Amino acid sequence: MFKSSDRHFVISFVIFSIYCFVPFFRSFSVIYFQMPMIITSYLLLLVSINNRLGKEMVIKTLLLSFVIIVLNFFLFYLQDDHTDFTIVNMIGAHYTLFVTMYPIIILSSMGLKKVDKNALYNFIIFICIITSISTIIGAYSFETPTRELATPFNPVLDNFYQSLNIGGYGFVYSMVLLIPFIFKKFMRKKSIINISILLLFLFMIVKSEYTIAIILTAITLLLSLIINLKKATSKILIILVVFLIIINLEYIIQIGIDYFSTFSGSVSSRLSFILDILKSRGNNSSFNELNLRFDLYRISVDTFVKSPFFGRMFDHRMQLSGHSESLDFIAHSGIFGISIFIGITMYIKSKLNCFPNKENSTKVMYFIAILLSTINTFLAPEFMFMMLLMPIIYNEKGISKEINKS
Repeated sequence: MFKSSDRHFVISFVIFSIYCFVPFFRSFSVIYFQMPMIITSYLLLLVSINNRLGKEMVIKTLLLSFVIIVLNFFLFYLQDDHTDFTIVNMIGAHYTLFVTMYPIIILSSMGLKKVDKNALYNFIIFICIITSISTIIGAYSFETPTRELATPFNPVLDNFYQSLNIGGYGFVYSMVLLIPFIFKKFMRKKSIINISILLLFLFMIVKSEYTIAIILTAITLLLSLIINLKKATSKILIILVVFLIIINLEYIIQIGIDYFSTFSGSVSSRLSFILDILKSRGNNSSFNELNLRFDLYRISVDTFVKSPFFGRMFDHRMQLSGHSESLDFIAHSGIFGISIFIGITMYIKSKLNCFPNKENSTKVMYFIAILLSTINTFLAPEFMFMMLLMPIIYNEKGISKEINKS
């Protein structure tokens, strides 16, 4: 059984996990339901810190929360050209960004050091299974609901899909980041349950019809397979297979086009776009469209070059691409923001001493996360949860063995 202080932490963690991975709760009012939900989680976390570490640590946590809110304002909120700085708009923006950064506060609470991480891991997998199933059902019942949830143009329809617990952009890509850990667990123990969970998540990603998510998942599986094979000959064989895939890439993509054309015109058209680029060698409209994408990335690069120290933080006349989280962050915040980001990262890694440096699954996840943030938007509570909390919750040598030592 959990101690009283641990119990408060676990309840806080569970509430935040549900908020991240159960879209049903996002369909309710932000003001009257979602904000109280997160505030409750935060207050329980403070109670847990007070019971375990005392009032001094509570004060430090409050100060950390304040710093996060201030940094949110300068490093993220000001990325958008806000013409109306009303109290309601600012509270809403700060709430959204605070929730995104909330995993940092969870880490700083030290609560994960004394609880059964295996139980937390199983709970996360359980709610992800439920949402994956409802997302698959939604994909068969409606036309591209997950893709609709990635756009802000129809909030009424978005709320309807979320009320059916259909996962959107954040959930799908967070599952891509989860795949290395699920795959590792399967390789450790090839049970029916583990393979079923892996196949369920993979099928959900395919049915989401996010082309980039599908491609990144394929890369994740290949990398996970290579790092989890123990025999050198097996790794060489896999690398050889990858080489054969590369030299036959056009043929493989054509197979993918034929497959997805039966149920997903969106993925099929994206793959056709990639195939056109490979075949044209730079001589058709598809290649020109790709150049337009790079032109958007170049907007952020040019902004950084013009103002390298503060970026566009105090000058909204300069533009961002809106298509790359990493480049947009660098262009918006400049060296100032990059320095703060590196400082926070080093604080989490060294002071909290929580990142398992030799965890291969974590390395794959971070590689995919960096790749995703470079070619697409990234900032969301689900992503930060996976990046910051999952590596600590999952333990490659046997989840949460340290609980038996404490």
